[in-house]
Amino acid sequence: TALTYFYSKAKDRPFKDEIIQFSNQYQWDKHISIYAAAAHVDFEGRKDIVTDSNKGYTFVLGTQINF
Repeated sequence: TALTYFYSKAKDRPFKDEIIQFSNQYQWDKHISIYAAAAHVDFEGRKDIVTDSNKGYTFVLGTQINF
């Protein structure tokens, strides 16, 4: 299990980035693991340029075969 947080801000500019992520892995049996991750991002740029600011979510699910 992991919970991560990243934040950065430019000193003399109106830019900031924020990323929050949660991930976990569960071993189903000897050969199969299941994992999941979710993240939220918030990128802020200049207010007068819409493409400089983005927000979004992502969800990832997967399986892993262990040898």
